[in-house]
Amino acid sequence: MKVLIIMLRYLLVICLSAVTFLVFFQFIFRNTEISISGFEELIGIFAMWSYFMGMAHSTLTNSHIKGGLEELINNLRVRSFLSKISFMALLLFSLISLLVSVQVFITAYIHDYVTLYFSIPITFSIAALVIGFALNLVFLLAELVGKIKNNGRRV
Repeated sequence: MKVLIIMLRYLLVICLSAVTFLVFFQFIFRNTEISISGFEELIGIFAMWSYFMGMAHSTLTNSHIKGGLEELINNLRVRSFLSKISFMALLLFSLISLLVSVQVFITAYIHDYVTLYFSIPITFSIAALVIGFALNLVFLLAELVGKIKNNGRRV
């Protein structure tokens, strides 16, 4: 699992750096009236990988966006119940999203969809969804197993 986490973090750094540099170069080229087609394609691909690997990383570190409702509730039983409901909802959402993204990936692969300028297979972008949601599920299930081991009972 440690190797997976390290690879995820390196991939995030690479993708975010690529987005930063590509947007910067696009800005420079547009202001010097040099037209380079296809920059948007590359930015979009790296941005998708950044978004979905970032989603998996935030699940891993338990830093994903929360509604803040748990902090407002003083009753520990109610807070615990809401935490369990939100965890199960996130688990269900990730599972459904993974299934849908796999179907979209298969469709793009079968029809051989490619980008307009560089003819990059769309499956490369959609793989970010599949891998992101798969990692999300792995991290959620690891958290669930850890909670079961620590508590000796179901979450």
